[in-house]
Amino acid sequence: MGLTLITPPTSEPVSLAEAKEFCRVTDDREDTTIQALISAAVRHLERDLAISISEQQWQLTLGSFYDVIDLPKGPVTSVDLVQYVDAAGDLQDADPSIYTVDLTGQRHRIIRNASAAWPKTNETPAAVMITYTAGMADVDAGRDMWLAIQFLVQHFYDRGADSPEEPPIVKRLTRDYRRFV
Repeated sequence: MGLTLITPPTSEPVSLAEAKEFCRVTDDREDTTIQALISAAVRHLERDLAISISEQQWQLTLGSFYDVIDLPKGPVTSVDLVQYVDAAGDLQDADPSIYTVDLTGQRHRIIRNASAAWPKTNETPAAVMITYTAGMADVDAGRDMWLAIQFLVQHFYDRGADSPEEPPIVKRLTRDYRRFV
């Protein structure tokens, strides 16, 4: 299994100006550092929670089809393309009538319909490719993540590498968004 970022977010969920205001920084001397801390905070939360905060497109590659295919890095907003390499070695689009996209609950997944069969794939480690879009569309979740990112940036800015533990407020703000896949 492989997971590749196809289209990264176009911007960070917290702007440089917002982070500077939150950290009470009034000059421009630390702009590069604060921008890097914003990116670090976002990536930290995305890894820790197994989520995509801003909209981004991913491609999951598998050696074969499975009855249930879990999509990591949610919340998934759409499954854009399901493709496979057929027995002859040609790239094909999977027929959407074969599967159902389940975006309910914690586990976002593709489920083979009971009355259908997956097509035969070539014997290759990347025989199945699923391209999907993920990101937090929920406004309330966005507010929680925005604030959690701000607290992390402030923490990193104030303490640097001296304190590896994130502030408890970050855990409280994000605990309901952790994905277990």
